[in-house]
Amino acid sequence: MNEREKEEALKALHVSTLREASHKAGGKEDILLEPGREEALKTEVETALALDIRLRKSLEPYLKTAKTLSHSLGDVAAYLDDARICSACTSYYDCPKRQKGYALKPSYVPNADRVRFHYLPCPKDEEERLLLARIAPRMALDKEFLEAGVKLPKTLFAAASGRYPDTTKLFASFYRALKEKKDGRKVPFLSFYSVNSRSFSRQVLLSFSYLLAKSGQKGMYLKAEDFLLALRHRNPDVRSSALSTWNAFSGCDFLAFEGFSSLPRLGTSFYADFLPSLFHTAREKNLFLLFEEDSPEGTLSAIRYALYGTSAQDEVLNAFEERDRDFVLKDLPE
Repeated sequence: MNEREKEEALKALHVSTLREASHKAGGKEDILLEPGREEALKTEVETALALDIRLRKSLEPYLKTAKTLSHSLGDVAAYLDDARICSACTSYYDCPKRQKGYALKPSYVPNADRVRFHYLPCPKDEEERLLLARIAPRMALDKEFLEAGVKLPKTLFAAASGRYPDTTKLFASFYRALKEKKDGRKVPFLSFYSVNSRSFSRQVLLSFSYLLAKSGQKGMYLKAEDFLLALRHRNPDVRSSALSTWNAFSGCDFLAFEGFSSLPRLGTSFYADFLPSLFHTAREKNLFLLFEEDSPEGTLSAIRYALYGTSAQDEVLNAFEERDRDFVLKDLPE
């Protein structure tokens, strides 16, 4: 390739090459414009700023002189691409960037009369940490809440009508119950079971917990077996911690139980005290109770077994019958 061909090839490079360089540099190095691209890039940047008021306002405080934008074209172009990704963001977990969870932030360099950009932690990361703090304790990974809470509803909303009928009906019942709670009306209990995958019913429970927290509700996500065993643990510290959790239940807006149908054998006297208190408090305080099951009508069967022969059995079974039926999920959204 001769010198002229090299020059033509350089001119033909797309502006995205510059932006890629900016992302790799993290705003720490100057971006040099190839010959003949400055005017085209300036036009593109000015058009983008004219069309997006929010982006223009975010940059205006840093464009101190008439020349600042010209001195910063490559960096500003990279910033615009970065900001567009952020504007479409639904969750920190869904961030598509290489620098996941970071966003370019501007600063003015007086002696160079230019805008420089540096990667700083994304504010959504902090937002979602505060959101998940509303679920305490939460016996699952933060990443699992974010993945289920963001991706599962998105999958259902994007799917063709009728593709996932069982899961769609369950989510419709959940949103209806959430509205009823906000309106001060009585909230039904929800119980559900997946025919195809226990992990999927767990995903639904994680998603509901995330969505409740996102709506401003405070609650708990408990693995039923682990929590109940902790209430009877030999170690006094473990038992005291579990008891503190249980005592705080009445101050919550919801309680999500994972695997509630697999109640450990702790004796009828324990359950004759625990289960009536659970349902009585939930009804009195109008709390969400969510039960993820591992078999059809699993929670109902578990209650019958745990309270067999006690006077509390009918009371608890009648309370549980107030649920919005057992949802059996035969579909499996991808």
